[in-house]
Amino acid sequence: MSQMALEFQVPVATGRPGAAIPARRPVYLLPTNRIEVRAEHAALVVAQPSAPARWIPIGRIDRIVCNQHVDWTGSALQLCMARGITISFSGRRDQTAGYLLPHVADEQTLNACLERFVSQPGAGSSLENWLRHRRMRVLREWAHERISRGHSVGNAEFCDLKRRWVYQSEVTPMLAPHMLSVCRAAVLARLHSAGALPNYVTSQGNPYPLLEMLAQLVWGEMNLDAGILAASCSDDCAQLIFVEGWLANNRESIAEHLRALAVFVGKKLHIWH
Repeated sequence: MSQMALEFQVPVATGRPGAAIPARRPVYLLPTNRIEVRAEHAALVVAQPSAPARWIPIGRIDRIVCNQHVDWTGSALQLCMARGITISFSGRRDQTAGYLLPHVADEQTLNACLERFVSQPGAGSSLENWLRHRRMRVLREWAHERISRGHSVGNAEFCDLKRRWVYQSEVTPMLAPHMLSVCRAAVLARLHSAGALPNYVTSQGNPYPLLEMLAQLVWGEMNLDAGILAASCSDDCAQLIFVEGWLANNRESIAEHLRALAVFVGKKLHIWH
């Protein structure tokens, strides 16, 4: 991914009366040489030494992924935070070096529920059971979809996936491992939109990596759908196009995971109350 720069930039709005409003899109700032990002009015301006500056309207940005060659001004970071845009900093291969996200208020319903949830005894095992249930649901829906399209799913194949992915949380990687960071950035943006933090701390002081848990769930689902076609795309740009296409087409699937999480946490708090 380090060779790609400014992929999937959002288009500038035409401003024509009655024109459809373009959907928010991710912005990838992954140059090999240093660039600067500053804010001017309601746009991010990407300045490169050997090319004209490029303007990205802030209202058209869904999330941002960048690397260590991007120099951010304080005003650009503040504009992103004010507009609720998450920024993920890519690290080595499948790792995310860190992220910057807007403030999530303590009184946000899901955030408040999760704070209470993780403080309860047995919260960790409860969430593991929930994740196992979601993986099983995804696997069944994947098998049903394949069969409906005329592709067989053998009993041995299904049982093997059930054993490895559902019960052991092992993902068969059909996509390049570093595409996990792309998936993680997308889940981070959706998690923030839902009003939750990426990590929580239990009453015993142990970390509760909610972002990583959900990202692994979506990553497994994505690799199930990827199949041999995506695996044969050795070019990073081709794989990124597949991943972003999958994320766009399955936006409701990610939202459903978050809704199911909210319902699960709410029920647990009611039981523990």
